[in-house]
Amino acid sequence: MDLKHRILKYQFATFSFSMAAWVESDLKERKDYANQAISAGHKTMELIDEAERKASGGSQEDQELAARIVSNHRKEGIHYFLAVSSAIKARDGDESAIREIRKIH
Repeated sequence: MDLKHRILKYQFATFSFSMAAWVESDLKERKDYANQAISAGHKTMELIDEAERKASGGSQEDQELAARIVSNHRKEGIHYFLAVSSAIKARDGDESAIREIRKIH
């Protein structure tokens, strides 16, 4: 799977797991979904950073790829869902989630 599709896959997973955590009523399931959203969000950001690194010193193809898939809007969306997922965990009493929220901002 190429970089573009991996970014999209993890971005979609971040959004999906975060929304699942938001609506889940079972505490354990809600925490599991939030953890999966956070994990996928971090992976998305790693892949975006990789695309940016490749574009900064790469070929025209790498630069075009980064222009198509890397944007401030995409990063803000990932940060938002990371914050939502961490807030869900914090609301349920997970102290580590508060540190996670601070790292996002």
